[in-house]
Amino acid sequence: MSFINGVESDNISIMDRGLHYGDGVFETIVFDGKYLLLDYHLQRLVSGCSCLQIPIVNKIQLRNELEDYSKCNNLTKAIVKLIVTRGDGQRGYLPQEKSEPTRIITHSGISDKVFVDRVQGVFIGFSENNISENIFKKGIKSLNRLEQIVLSMEAVTKGFDELLVANAGGDIIEGIKTNLFIIKNDMVYTPQTGRYGIDGVFRRLVCEICVNNSIPIKIATISKKFVLTADEIFLTNSIVGILPVCRIQDIELKCRNITDKISRMVEDKIIKN
Repeated sequence: MSFINGVESDNISIMDRGLHYGDGVFETIVFDGKYLLLDYHLQRLVSGCSCLQIPIVNKIQLRNELEDYSKCNNLTKAIVKLIVTRGDGQRGYLPQEKSEPTRIITHSGISDKVFVDRVQGVFIGFSENNISENIFKKGIKSLNRLEQIVLSMEAVTKGFDELLVANAGGDIIEGIKTNLFIIKNDMVYTPQTGRYGIDGVFRRLVCEICVNNSIPIKIATISKKFVLTADEIFLTNSIVGILPVCRIQDIELKCRNITDKISRMVEDKIIKN
């Protein structure tokens, strides 16, 4: 059973602006006996609400509702989705001066493919389409996901597990649903997301771990040519964690030394938290 505003329900108003305009934000959180990286997720969600001028939701209230939800549904291992919309509104893009946000919590199972891909690695390529510039100073995780839907269909058509996407200037920004890390000459690189990409929760964790463990890391402008000369590549998001790339286009990547080292550090950090 889903939660709507802290109560068991599967019903949402047809006037909700999240339905009409994608006016809201969301977080996808892994539950494995506990909510993983919950502080990071709630910080980003609250930041997104602030950016969209959606009345700030109390983080303590969200924590309590998430805990109630996991107990009510007897969760052991699941993917939990937390959505906050602006709530009901009248016709038109301009929101009303006062609105009551809608809080939605749902969950689904974790696919076995996630665990297989972590071991075997994934096959990636480059999208023919560019990602559009976000009008906000920093990309937020909004409910507007049409670009990712179209890109996902492109990946399936081409036979790739994931596609890397560039901005209009040709700079590689991210994957469709992942952040990108490249290792070259023992240096870790990740693209500047800026006004295009999502500052992923797992991306943040990996960057912090590298800095705290003296692993050289640089946030940089990255070209397609640079990606194709990488020694190692891995992708991240909250569901897959660290996902090694075994092949990009027609180039096989067999080295995973630094990827595996960072992966072990990430696992240790998550277990301790």
